[in-house]
Amino acid sequence: MGYIKKYLRDIPSSILMIIGLAISYFVIINCADIAGKITNEYMSLNNYQYVVEYRVEYNVEKSDERQAGEECIEREHIEYFENVDCSYVAMTSFPLYLNREPTAYYASILFSDDSMAKMRNKDGMKIHYKSELVSSGECVYLGETLANYLKTKYESTNLYDEGTEYKTIDILENNSSGGIDNSLYIVWDYCTPEQRTAIINKATSEVNNISVSILLKSDIPIDDVYQKNISDFSKYPYLDFVLYEAEVMSDYQNLWYKYFSITFNIVSLIFSVMVCLVITDLWIARRRREVAIRKAFGYSNSKLFKLLFTDLLRISLPAFILAFVLQITYKLIFDERFIFGASSAIRTLAVVLSILLIILLLMNRVLNKVKKISPIEWIRRV
Repeated sequence: MGYIKKYLRDIPSSILMIIGLAISYFVIINCADIAGKITNEYMSLNNYQYVVEYRVEYNVEKSDERQAGEECIEREHIEYFENVDCSYVAMTSFPLYLNREPTAYYASILFSDDSMAKMRNKDGMKIHYKSELVSSGECVYLGETLANYLKTKYESTNLYDEGTEYKTIDILENNSSGGIDNSLYIVWDYCTPEQRTAIINKATSEVNNISVSILLKSDIPIDDVYQKNISDFSKYPYLDFVLYEAEVMSDYQNLWYKYFSITFNIVSLIFSVMVCLVITDLWIARRRREVAIRKAFGYSNSKLFKLLFTDLLRISLPAFILAFVLQITYKLIFDERFIFGASSAIRTLAVVLSILLIILLLMNRVLNKVKKISPIEWIRRV
């Protein structure tokens, strides 16, 4: 107890200040996390400027126009998309009964390597290179929510569907505004021949109505890509191309949410600074008598400032550690990625600089308060 008293000097006010600073630092860390999600919104497969979605269907009424050996034209159509010139090319709504579960999960089969540029894993790192994965059986990227479910129930994030194993490459960074990410992507280029055969057989089976849904995305106009698809398959009159009204959806699916997040960040930061200033005033008020007495005994303002600056640093250190523990606890409870790490260097630096700026602001506040304390006033009171 004596060591604590020597370390903190005025224990009640110091404890109050540690708690107040810890809450402020905790708010700053989470504001940086929210800001990172807003500024990195484009780093997601959901975020493209242009979207075209259509369905290729087998028209039974025109089946007499089909030539011998053309009963699986969808197979050719699937393989055709390996060479389509578009940032994001995917076959969507592909049903997978993961590990024999009764409910289907709908995967997207990614055909384009370019789409990898907008993917980050849960640690914020870039997605793996193709050369590392070809023929390894690893071809799946999972959303964080789905990955946690599989890991909890099956102790593995690898998938099994009708006897075919699809190994997981990595877990995607969760940029979802709602915090729930059940994404399931199978990368065609990474699939083994056995996995490709299983995908094609399932996509062209009569159970799936002999049709496939195709989604094209890009940050440049792609109507010409869609028209080329139709032109390339015009020689098959029994195929119908049905175009959908595709919406450009983002992880922040409404602008109001995005601006609400920005406003919330600003208000939270202002609140944090105000809390720091208020508790600093209380801390100084508790030590006014001590400062006045030291002034009466010849302490200069600079010497007093140095003394209080040392005390403030002693308080800031446990406050930062407490905020750090609160952040870890918060992330563990909500099963989210923790902000600090080499991949989050910019956000981590922003948090550290913000805390240092707050400490400097508080020191300026302390200096001004120290200058105004008069030893004569306190001597008269005694």
